[in-house]
Amino acid sequence: MININREKVFKIEMIIFVILLFLQNFAIIKTKSFGISALVIFLIFLTIKYKFVMKPNWNFIRIMCVFTIVILLSSAINGYMNIMQVIRLYMIFFVIWSAYKYIKLIQEKKQISFFYNIFSIAIIVITSYGIYQLIASNFKLPMFLNFFSNNPSYGERKIFEVYTGWVDTGRIYSTFYEPSAYGIFLSMAYFFIMNQDSVSKKQKIAITILSFINIIFTYSRSAWVTFVYFICIYLLFRLLKKESILKKIGKACIIILPLISLTIMSTLGLTIFKDLSSIKRSYSSLYYLQESTNSIKDVMIGNGVGSVSKEEGDIIFNNVHIEKFTHNGYIEIAYQLGLPFLIFVIYVILKYLKNKGMTDNWIAYASIFTLCCFGSMYCVESITALLVIILGSQEKEILEESKKIENLIE
Repeated sequence: MININREKVFKIEMIIFVILLFLQNFAIIKTKSFGISALVIFLIFLTIKYKFVMKPNWNFIRIMCVFTIVILLSSAINGYMNIMQVIRLYMIFFVIWSAYKYIKLIQEKKQISFFYNIFSIAIIVITSYGIYQLIASNFKLPMFLNFFSNNPSYGERKIFEVYTGWVDTGRIYSTFYEPSAYGIFLSMAYFFIMNQDSVSKKQKIAITILSFINIIFTYSRSAWVTFVYFICIYLLFRLLKKESILKKIGKACIIILPLISLTIMSTLGLTIFKDLSSIKRSYSSLYYLQESTNSIKDVMIGNGVGSVSKEEGDIIFNNVHIEKFTHNGYIEIAYQLGLPFLIFVIYVILKYLKNKGMTDNWIAYASIFTLCCFGSMYCVESITALLVIILGSQEKEILEESKKIENLIE
């Protein structure tokens, strides 16, 4: 009886976790300028309840030590440290660590199929709300889930708030702080759930239709490109099953995809779209790329955490008032902490994929390197947690395949 109740409680916790994962902009603890998301608070609860700290990961601790040393060195040399940004980065590291521990716990308790099921239901619910939001924005109806969009770190959303941006019509942003973050998260979630055999065909059809409509009407070029990149990477791994020179070249291109994407998006932004938003974003990326190579100091140690937005007043580049965002993950890291640290991060990622037997896992490559194409989206708690869930669940699949092979040999 006690075991049955514990199982029910564990399932309820999974449901709460998934709900909070999709309520990206919901903060429980907040000040005027900073908020701690409900997801982070719940992960703290899970960490305490299941004693995650009793099972330290020494590789992760070593990475954290390197990260801390680089931050301190960069801050000392540049004479600048944005404390709030540093705290936020450590919070993201906590999300990575605790979400990984939790997905492994779900697997240990053999509840992963249940997790996939509630995750797929959550996608259907949130994308259905997205369609309602699109209708509501045109008929001035309340966006009732904006009640949960109250995190000052990203910007609160009012009940009747319509998000427009570079188009005149309302855009779908669902329960996220803006359409691009939602579109990127949804693209990742879509391909993740499509990759699960335990999800029914009817659910997959419904998710496909609803997700496609939502992604289109985010009017987010980042979301559209993310979706296309996932398809291209899937086709690459599907068509080139055997390890070959061509496949190695393909993998290398995926690893440098954020730089390739910079070229593509900047070219499109300056020559085809030509709207002010595209031009500003394109020149912002190019400006911070140039600033990352101004001196040996900039190349080796960067400008310090939080330095992207530290300059006061407008920044003008090529006669354009640019945004104080890099709009590219690799440039974000290189500008703040230097090129050697960026190389170290890529090395750690590739080492992880190799150690976990995921060098031929298309969704792992797509999730990691596509996400790095769009600014600091990897610092959004829900997106970071989803990335960890995707990677953590893939490890289990590798182990299951190994067991099947062992059984066949026996």
